[in-house]
Amino acid sequence: MDNVEFLLIIFLILAIQKLLKSISHPPEWDRWAKNAQIANVVIIVLNAIFDHDVAFDFVWAAFLLAIVYFVYKEKALQPVRSFAYSMLPYVAVSLLKNIFVLFDEALYYRLHNYFDTAKMLAFIWICATWFISNRQEKVRKKDLEQRRLEELQNKVIAERKVELEVLVRERTAELFSQKEELLHALAELRTTQD
Repeated sequence: MDNVEFLLIIFLILAIQKLLKSISHPPEWDRWAKNAQIANVVIIVLNAIFDHDVAFDFVWAAFLLAIVYFVYKEKALQPVRSFAYSMLPYVAVSLLKNIFVLFDEALYYRLHNYFDTAKMLAFIWICATWFISNRQEKVRKKDLEQRRLEELQNKVIAERKVELEVLVRERTAELFSQKEELLHALAELRTTQD
C-alpha cells in the first residue's frame, strides 16, 4: 500500500467533513467521518506493522469503495461525488495490479511500467477533479451569497414599496381633503357674491 491511498482516503473524508459543515445532516454522519479517519489510521498502522502490502491494498480498496458508495447513496453529499468518483480509476488500476501480483508476478513485472503510468494518470485525474470541484464549490457559494443578497434587497424594496404606498394613500387623502375644502370655500365665495 502506497501512502497515496492513505492520503486519498484522508482527503476524501476531509472533503466530506468540509461539506458537512455547510449542510444540515444527521449527527451520525459526523461520527461516521471521525470513525472513518480513525479506521484509516488503523489500516496504515497495521500495514506498517505487518507489511502485507497486497493484502492491505485490498483492504484499502474495499474501504475507499465503501466511502464512495456512501457518497453515492446520500443525495446531500452530491457536491463531493465527482471528487469521490475520480478515485475509482485509481482503485481499479491498483486492484488490477494487485491481482497480477498475486496470480502472475512474472507478468506483473513485465507490465509494471504500464501500471505505474496508469496509476500516475489516475492520480493526475484525481487532482484535476479536486481542483475543478473546489472551483465549482467556490462558484456555488458565490452564487448562493449573491442570491441571498438579492433576496435581502428584494425584501428591503418590498418594505419600502409598502411604506411608499402608505405615504401615497395618506398624501392622496390629504389632497382630496384639500380639494374638498377648496370646493367648499369656492362655493361659499359664490354664495357671498350673489
